[in-house]
Amino acid sequence: WSDGFVERCDDPLYCVSKPGTSQMYFMLGLPSFVLLEISSSFRSLSDNSKARYQAGALELLRFLKGCTHLFSGSTAYETICAAAMVGDGSSVEKLRTCMLAGQQSNGCFRSEENPDAMDHTAEISICLCRIGNLAASSSTGQATQDHAPVRLPVISGLD
Repeated sequence: WSDGFVERCDDPLYCVSKPGTSQMYFMLGLPSFVLLEISSSFRSLSDNSKARYQAGALELLRFLKGCTHLFSGSTAYETICAAAMVGDGSSVEKLRTCMLAGQQSNGCFRSEENPDAMDHTAEISICLCRIGNLAASSSTGQATQDHAPVRLPVISGLD
């Protein structure tokens, strides 16, 4: 890339690939979520600026929704928050179902042998809690009535 970024299509640490497996969707989900938070949180922003932040966030979400394995992977935890903020209930439910399906019997979302197990579990738990608070808010801040409540995972062994 001419602006200094390195593109390595075979390495998900450097590139989120639409057809790729084991992608780190949170690397684009988090910026989308942050852009939506900025557009809705700062009263001092002009309407034009808010619209540009929202447009950037929606572009990232469109890309992510075009990824083959978005709804079957466990790394879309920030993406679920962005989807909830724009009122995309269908994506929220698919992502929530996928995330909860990966929960281990001990409460973790990855095997305890995995060095990132606790971090991954914390990220998913926080995002699941957050979408409950967002209640599928649209970009106008109005909540929908048909959003199911989040059942938080039980995490053992944190004493």
